[in-house]
Amino acid sequence: MKRLTLAALISLAASVAIAQEKSGAEASMQSAGSAHKAHGAAPAGAEPKLECAPTATPVFAKDGRLWVAFSVGDAVYATFSKDMGKSFAPPFTVAKIEGATIDDNSEARPKLVSLDDGTLVASFTTRPAKSYNGTIFVARSTDGGRSFSKPQPLVDGVGQRFEIFALSPKGRLYVAWLDKRNAEKAKTEGRAFEGSGAAVAWSDDGGVSGRVGEDEWATTCPHHGPSLAIDSDGQWHVAWFAHGKKRQGLFYVFSRDG
Repeated sequence: MKRLTLAALISLAASVAIAQEKSGAEASMQSAGSAHKAHGAAPAGAEPKLECAPTATPVFAKDGRLWVAFSVGDAVYATFSKDMGKSFAPPFTVAKIEGATIDDNSEARPKLVSLDDGTLVASFTTRPAKSYNGTIFVARSTDGGRSFSKPQPLVDGVGQRFEIFALSPKGRLYVAWLDKRNAEKAKTEGRAFEGSGAAVAWSDDGGVSGRVGEDEWATTCPHHGPSLAIDSDGQWHVAWFAHGKKRQGLFYVFSRDG
């Protein structure tokens, strides 16, 4: 099963975080002071304080660190804690945004995932000030957050929001999102297209490149999306609610081959 629907991969993200937390620390932690020297604090004028962020997305790394991605003003930041959130290293900048609004609210926010080799993959969505037609960007760090690559669009075109990442037991990185590119295409062709589509992409090289699969179903509300979890054996479990013309109800499927 190579194409899976999106939306609430949140349950999966939680399970991944818990599993990574239980794996325990495998490397010694830097002190907050040394982390500050390595990463460098973000510009003081931007007030990059975690408590000033409208939202924050946490994730555990394999070495036991708790990473948090967030935005303040026109920049995306990240920080980490070595004591389960009791204290955090000074934030460092992931990306500065110009000419667009960072999508950061209770439904959409910057995210960060830590791969098994220590690579950090950050994502965030930008959109015009008076539009929700967003573009998802991805940036990578291979030096523990000291620097990030220039953010690149996840896919061509605009019309993506609500991305979420998942790392399989075999190391494949998945990302899924709500996609309205087909809606934009239908609009230019004078055709009706209700709601949004769902798309999923995966990468076997830590997010350097990836493949994209797209589902044709439409949903009128992102909160009605499916849930996805991967168990310790690598099996995928998907549950979703449908209220379409062909069938209605709660459905479940699983896959043993990724």
